[in-house]
Amino acid sequence: MVSGGGGQTPAPTSISLTAFPGTALQGQPVELRATLTGNALGTSPPSGRVTFHSAQAALGTAAVDPSGVAEFRSTLLPVGSDAISASYGGDPSYAGSASATLQVTINKASTSTYSNPLSLDVSGTQQAVSCADPAIYKQQLNGVDTWYLYCTSDALYTGDTTPHFINVFYSADLVNWTYSGNAFVGLPPWANTAGAALWAPAIKYFNGQYYLYFTTPVTTLAGQGAAIGVGVSASPAGPFVHQPGPVVEPERATNCCGGAYRSTLDPDVITDASGQSYILFGSFTGGIYVRRLSADGFTSDIASEQLIAADSRYEGGNWWFHAGYYYLLASSTNCCSGPLTGYGVFAGRATTPLGPYLDAQGISMTALNVGGTPVLRMNGNSVLGPGGNVMFTDEAGQDYMLYHGIKRSSPYYPGQVGYTARPGYIDAVDWVNEWPEARGGFGPSDQDAPQPLPAAQPGSAASYVTSLANPEVARSPIATMSDEFSSPVLSSQWSFLHESPSYTLMSGTYSVPTVSIDSIGGMASLPLLAESAPPGDFIVETKVQLNLPSAGAGADYAQAGLLLYGDDYNYVRLDLYSKSDTRQIEFVKQETAEAAGYPTWGETSLGPPDGTTPFTAWLRVTKTNVNGEEHYTAYSSQDGSNWFQGGTWVHSLGASLKICLYAGNRGGYVANFDYVHVSTIQ
Repeated sequence: MVSGGGGQTPAPTSISLTAFPGTALQGQPVELRATLTGNALGTSPPSGRVTFHSAQAALGTAAVDPSGVAEFRSTLLPVGSDAISASYGGDPSYAGSASATLQVTINKASTSTYSNPLSLDVSGTQQAVSCADPAIYKQQLNGVDTWYLYCTSDALYTGDTTPHFINVFYSADLVNWTYSGNAFVGLPPWANTAGAALWAPAIKYFNGQYYLYFTTPVTTLAGQGAAIGVGVSASPAGPFVHQPGPVVEPERATNCCGGAYRSTLDPDVITDASGQSYILFGSFTGGIYVRRLSADGFTSDIASEQLIAADSRYEGGNWWFHAGYYYLLASSTNCCSGPLTGYGVFAGRATTPLGPYLDAQGISMTALNVGGTPVLRMNGNSVLGPGGNVMFTDEAGQDYMLYHGIKRSSPYYPGQVGYTARPGYIDAVDWVNEWPEARGGFGPSDQDAPQPLPAAQPGSAASYVTSLANPEVARSPIATMSDEFSSPVLSSQWSFLHESPSYTLMSGTYSVPTVSIDSIGGMASLPLLAESAPPGDFIVETKVQLNLPSAGAGADYAQAGLLLYGDDYNYVRLDLYSKSDTRQIEFVKQETAEAAGYPTWGETSLGPPDGTTPFTAWLRVTKTNVNGEEHYTAYSSQDGSNWFQGGTWVHSLGASLKICLYAGNRGGYVANFDYVHVSTIQ
């Protein structure tokens, strides 16, 4: 073949192949990197693709990036030692094809494993498809443990017409569960009304009996507002008997939301070293609160009430005591949006149950720029929207998280589009610098990542071994796609999509006013500063400032940030934005609806922006090839140095992908972008 003029012969080409790590546990990602070598590199960046094979099957292909590297991540390599090969072809500047091989070893997590989601047996032939907002309790009798699982009162399966009042399951191994019935025989008298249900159980034992706290989203009380109730029983299996009145009554929000009744949801109870018990509750309308609980556990002291997590951000709060701290773990964004559910869990900690709760950066969970350190997030596998969690410790002393998730392949009850199914999951928790991380940062596990069985019975040996995930970092900058905005005119790498905004370039900043156009539904009119994305895996980063109000509401959804664009209906968006009286960072996926009745967008939350005005956020998105799918992972920072990883959306944006800057949804504000850096991934 001839490349260009002058009758040049093809440059000799070879491939070196590496794996990171070379030995891994089943289900953990292994990065396969093929690096081209040849004397045309540097003068003629290669195109084309590399095809990866294991000894048993084709794995997939990856585009060659501008540095001559093709990266492919796999979580599906089989247990054992496997010969991995890579072959290149496609660019006539490089001789024909080249190939390389290496050995990768995948170890089984343990001789005895389980796979998520949990098995919820109803009748021997019928499995329950959902266990939302789960709670757990261990009863030990005669040296044998029976574990009890409590779930929000959803239908057990499609076609289940039986009324449910907290579903109860039991298990001897923490993995295989059997349905035992309803915790209650009906609704409490103060919530015996249309639309009422029993949600979000919390099980406790004190005063010689079992207490089951719950939410009633609709009541016959003031304003028909939500409330917290409790029932008691002599057995963790129930039946539980309702107490005459609520533990926490409906109240109007005074800090937000136009004076609406608070979302008095999602209770949990904890007792401090002095014997004083506390109850927490709350959700997006009003925030999460804590009160002192009466000695009998049936009422709470409104005079002791403290706000401990911001409105418009958190729900599903629960406590865990560790190393002298009370950890508040709470879920953020929508629990129940089917395949676009972006739920995730964040943490803060305090020295007393009353707070204040600060995250790993020292930011309060009630701050304007809402603190919260990520604990459990989507990782791109089959589990969507993990959250609604509680924690427990197995018999070997290993901490675990019990939570609900959504299966990407079946997000709804079969035949009932819109009714999100939320099966139960458990995963080990590692304490990294005294902060909890699900599976050391690897996040939720599924059928492709079997986990060591927890120690469910006394005397059982520990089998879980900590393995910490590594964040994605830059390998080498791509200068032609990066920009410091130091020139008085835009670089030729940029163009505008849809329309040209009224921008300015000054002092190393691309400054652009926000427009009153939402990308969801209005993308065709939204101005985007755009450049072509590189082939292969990459990281894009920017720093953005947005002059939102220094306090209060009124700027709802004004936003600015990064947008990776496939077309007007398919993209991901990472932005700094205003939500009621908070300033947050969100990561949005927009897609053409998968089927009739399916949603078209969903969001997941990240760590906090800088809390001073103008509000500042450092934003990163990585694009990686995992099992042949496009994985987009968000990162955020409030100082440009300490980065926190957010969730991963799986999308298909294609070869025409563009990197964009935008400022939209609400006019009247100005976004300043300091730079765009595009790099290959280490």
